Amino acid sequence: DGDDPLRRAQFAPVASRPFVKIPAVLEQAIAGVQYEMFAGLFAEIHHAWLTVDHRFFLWDFEDAHGRFVQYDGVDQSIVSAALVRPPPGAFG
Repeated sequence: DGDDPLRRAQFAPVASRPFVKIPAVLEQAIAGVQYEMFAGLFAEIHHAWLTVDHRFFLWDFEDAHGRFVQYDGVDQSIVSAALVRPPPGAFG
């Protein structure tokens, strides 16, 4: 579907943005990596993701306050992340 905003975002032109420093908590997590670390961007939602061993961080890279969420409910290393569109009616 050509009107799909997620599909359009994949081909959005690169734009210059102000620099936002990575939150100190994420820097500390990176410094403490024991096994594996992976990272990537979800440009369509303006967030970066980072996994450090079994912890997953989702960070709004446009937020100057460095707000992020963390998930650590698994005991195995997290090696990838992806966005998935919910099926119709999933939230109501």
